[in-house]
Amino acid sequence: MEMPEKWQLAEIDQDSIEQLKKDLGIDHDAIARMLIRRGIRTRGDAEEFYKPSLSNLHPPALLPDIEKAAERLAKALKTDELIAIVGDYDVDGITSTSVLINFLNRVNAKFVYYIPDRKVHGYGLNVESVQWALQQGASLLIAVDIGSRDFAAVNMAKAHGLDIIVLDHHETGEVLPDVYAFVNPQAPHSQYPNKRLSASAVVFKFVQFFSERFRLKKFDPYSVLDLVMLGLVADVMPLVGENRTMVVHGLRLVARYQRPAIRTLFRHFNVDITDSEGALQLDLRDIVFKISPLLNSAGRIAHARTALNLLLSNNETEASFWMDQLIRLNNERRKLTEKAVEEAIKQATKQAANDIIIVVGRDWEEGIMGIVAARIQDLFKKPVIALTDVGFGVLKGSGRSPEHVNLYDLMSPLGSEFVRFGGHANAIGITIMKDRLNVLERIRTNGSTEGTKALTIDGFLNFKDLKDEKILWFIENSAPWGEANPIPLFATSVIEDSSSEIVKEKHLRLSVSDQYGIREKVMLWEGASEVQKLRGKRFWLCYYVKKRKFNGKEYLNLYVKDYDLL
Repeated sequence: MEMPEKWQLAEIDQDSIEQLKKDLGIDHDAIARMLIRRGIRTRGDAEEFYKPSLSNLHPPALLPDIEKAAERLAKALKTDELIAIVGDYDVDGITSTSVLINFLNRVNAKFVYYIPDRKVHGYGLNVESVQWALQQGASLLIAVDIGSRDFAAVNMAKAHGLDIIVLDHHETGEVLPDVYAFVNPQAPHSQYPNKRLSASAVVFKFVQFFSERFRLKKFDPYSVLDLVMLGLVADVMPLVGENRTMVVHGLRLVARYQRPAIRTLFRHFNVDITDSEGALQLDLRDIVFKISPLLNSAGRIAHARTALNLLLSNNETEASFWMDQLIRLNNERRKLTEKAVEEAIKQATKQAANDIIIVVGRDWEEGIMGIVAARIQDLFKKPVIALTDVGFGVLKGSGRSPEHVNLYDLMSPLGSEFVRFGGHANAIGITIMKDRLNVLERIRTNGSTEGTKALTIDGFLNFKDLKDEKILWFIENSAPWGEANPIPLFATSVIEDSSSEIVKEKHLRLSVSDQYGIREKVMLWEGASEVQKLRGKRFWLCYYVKKRKFNGKEYLNLYVKDYDLL
């Protein structure tokens, strides 16, 4: 029997699979394919992946201009200069700012900090933030998670003798802003191996370098990895290599709940980082779907300083106060989002045949445009740009695209047509004059958005294979799962044995047997209506595996990702 055409097996050559099986002493192709798909080709790669060590992080000295930036900060500390910090208003921006503030507090720096207002100032290092820094009397400005394309603000700062250090991770052009130091792994001259750091990780690398360069004993750079982890996960950075290492060690810090904000956030959502026996649970979905949206809500519809104040809280009373403010803002954000998405769907439906979908609202909240674009992209599987009218003939918004479509590259050739433009491969921010809106219609994807990306299967595993503890160990410990390290998916053919049951009126707990007659229960979320379609039938099953510990016992849980009747 051939696997359904709508799925695809991860394409790995058999020689590589056989070599890795030999190196690791494993017998199953599916596990080797799973690992190679994540960049693991040797025993050494596997050891680093499964036992991520901070000693294996890339040397921060490889980042461009980092020594120059450290020397400038050292001078500022020595001469008691006032340092201005300007950060972005999303989760990566506020965690980056928080990491830097934690560091500067410990080295007794004289500093002030500022987060631009999304509605008033828009994205990036703007003229207003430079004016603010000059009014404060600062002689050094450190821009975090912004600054890579902000030429006007940089030119103004230079004219007034204000030095700027950029600590950013966004894609750049060939020409960089004329700043004192430009620390960005994506800079054209960068030799840094990992181009996909979050801004929070870039700032961590900077304080790590500074601490080592000047042999600081006051500050442990690894103490901020819980904040770095939030930035990496929220900004959807690849969870492989050193990013995975920082996330794992950040979660270990979270498990100790030493930071008041972390205690308050995770307890509010009843997120357990450890299981009933105290072992670390590496599931990031609660961070992605609960904690990140809450932190982002402040910058979307009010001001991000509310979220930053939470992260900087010195005690739980203070953290609880700011948490209450965030909950209120998040509830308001949800209502605004649902209204805008409903209107956007009506517009998008008329553009279903287009290469790119453009939706425009007259009174949509500017801060939720990224969410609106993401929702429409999920529905139509095409790049989407969501814009809102902010007055004076100006439209502002965000774009999102499927994983396999680089929206940033598609739009870059038109960059001169935009008032502002920047972002990543699959997420961009844009400001455009209303009378230039038709420029977006020139974007062509050359068919790259047609259909949907096939579901990629890591390999074939029967239920019999799941009795092998070694196989289960490799699967379970490949977490945390996320970008570039998706939850492993396996395929097998099964037959439903007519004893499946509906759970809580909407889910379906399937009772199925594989070709060896081994029976398992498999959960199909929101699948109650499928019960008659599957009863007594043989079908291909695509599933993922998770272990759960409770009261000293281990339970194997299987979940349906997709199925196809034979």
